[in-house]
Amino acid sequence: MLEKYKPDIIFLQEIDMYTRRAYFKNQIYSFSKYARLLYRSMGTSIKYNEGFYGDGILSRFPIEYSVNFLSPLIYKDSEQRSHLCNKVFIGTTKLNLYSVHLSTYEDERLLACQELLDITNNIPNNEKIIIAGDFNAGISKEGKHKYSFKEQDEYKEYEILKGRFNKVENTDPTWFAGDQKRMH
Repeated sequence: MLEKYKPDIIFLQEIDMYTRRAYFKNQIYSFSKYARLLYRSMGTSIKYNEGFYGDGILSRFPIEYSVNFLSPLIYKDSEQRSHLCNKVFIGTTKLNLYSVHLSTYEDERLLACQELLDITNNIPNNEKIIIAGDFNAGISKEGKHKYSFKEQDEYKEYEILKGRFNKVENTDPTWFAGDQKRMH
């Protein structure tokens, strides 16, 4: 199905590598084959279920380098999150790609956004930056695997980032892995 969209780059979150729940398969490799995007990378956030769990990037363009930055944690029950950065060249354009999966705790999300600003401040102005992923804006953790969402006019996470970046409004629905009705 992805083939009909002919994507150049796909940002992925909650990717398993060799975990029991993924039948010990390398999901980033499988998704890369399925999407026909030859270049891929995965940043591990945590060891999980006999394997690894984190973020990924698939690209039509060769990945020049990849680095994974672990997000700051405040609470002992927080899940470690990360920012996966890949640099690709499209002709003479240098493109820095960040696949992020921010915390379900607002104060950790705000720290992670500030960290993203700090990390990207070292990128020269002639290079482009795309940050995409699961920002969890408006989400609050209510308990184990229980979350609530509060829609707001503005989110502090985006306020931090908008000083340096332009937010692109998503006009297409966001699909959740657990919502099979919305999957095409």
